Amino acid sequence: MSLKFKSPPSLQQDDIDGAAEKLEIEFPSDYVDFLLKQNGGVPQPNVLPLKDGDVTIDRFYSIYRRATAKSASWDLVRVTRHFRNELNLPANRLPIALVDGGDVLVLTVAGKGTGRVARWSMIESGYDPTRVTAVSPSLSKLLKQLDHSVARATAARKQLYQQLDNALIAGDVKAVEKLIPQVDLSQPPRNFIPPAHCAVLASNATMLAVLKDLGVDCSTKWAGKTPLKEAREQMEQEQSVLELGPTLGLPKMEISRSRKKVAELQKIVTLLSRGK
Repeated sequence: MSLKFKSPPSLQQDDIDGAAEKLEIEFPSDYVDFLLKQNGGVPQPNVLPLKDGDVTIDRFYSIYRRATAKSASWDLVRVTRHFRNELNLPANRLPIALVDGGDVLVLTVAGKGTGRVARWSMIESGYDPTRVTAVSPSLSKLLKQLDHSVARATAARKQLYQQLDNALIAGDVKAVEKLIPQVDLSQPPRNFIPPAHCAVLASNATMLAVLKDLGVDCSTKWAGKTPLKEAREQMEQEQSVLELGPTLGLPKMEISRSRKKVAELQKIVTLLSRGK
């Protein structure tokens, strides 16, 4: 397998047994094998292709013989204790890696589903089973999924979407016209902001008009809102700045910026309303 890791110093079985004892759990055998070979660290490639969107693994947690301030964020024992004490992580779930968006991969170490890997989202709100989604039936299978050729193609695809987002926010019409035909907007990666929403967030009516000319669906919801709803809410916020700005003593530059945004957002609302 071409998978490589940039890892902390290697471990002995005693180190792993000591960590398991501190956490009062038993590590699944494939996780023990993984720690003996890699002791966590940064994988390369690190893009995990899944049916509902790709997952980028930032780093697997590691076991350290001596805890330091530098290693604290990646120390398996310290991180697990923090999640248990502060975020109510169940004792049969073990955090094994940090992934994109600040989410965490957790390994079931006891009870039903032992050995399975899942993604825990919105961890800052505390543990909630409804925010835990299956990723792989085992850690060993997850590692096999990080196949170099697949991951490389997936990473290239993800980079295209990122370039499109950047071009939309920057208002680069030529780049957008070039990139739109290269991406499948019906199956975007996780955390991708739909084009029309990017145009709204950037208050760019010209870009929205370009997207409509390119045949892009400008009604796709993001964060539960259509672009039209987002534009109306943005416009209300900016109009409040115009109304209250002088009373609150806001700088003239900020009030002028809001005035320009309102003008653009009015154009956007008109464009989107025509497409209803």
